[in-house]
Amino acid sequence: MLIYKVESVDYLDDREQFLFYYEKCSPFRKNKIDRLVSLKDKKLSLGVDVLLKRLLIENGIYSQNEIPPVKISERGKPLFDKTENLFFSLSHSENMVMCAISDSLIGCDIEKITFSREECLSISKQFFNEHEYNCINTLKDEASQIAFYKIWTLKEAYAKCYDLSLSSILIKDITTEDNIMKTEIENNFVYSIVNKED
Repeated sequence: MLIYKVESVDYLDDREQFLFYYEKCSPFRKNKIDRLVSLKDKKLSLGVDVLLKRLLIENGIYSQNEIPPVKISERGKPLFDKTENLFFSLSHSENMVMCAISDSLIGCDIEKITFSREECLSISKQFFNEHEYNCINTLKDEASQIAFYKIWTLKEAYAKCYDLSLSSILIKDITTEDNIMKTEIENNFVYSIVNKED
């Protein structure tokens, strides 16, 4: 099972909508939202929570009252408490949120394309392996930016899937691993999913 969705949080610009969904949040999520300073960050944090619940309910996994509480791993990965066969991953960028749900380990990441080709090359030369850098370097303009963001989001998703630090896998070639990997490009956003194969 793999369920995922990407959506805008612009609907939370409406104060009544924001408060409506905020009041339905768990104490854990409310505390997280309350600690954030900017309204943009608060909307993104609330938006991933709303999207997770919506996907669980719309796909018949849980009803509103059955959704298990969320706990945080030592490294900061959110997961369901006392649920062994249901996993999720959350991500956000700019005004977009993403949620992926699976019955095996999963990670997702979304990023808006904002770096220039030169910035992508500089970052990839410093942090990616030589093969990945060369692939990005051989491409022109937008194609090189897209290639950079595909690799970056896949690595972020991989780190989230296995609850690893991003720095520990940056130079690693993750494409040799036994995982389901998916990358999409939509409206100047790149998003990726890594799902552990059973």
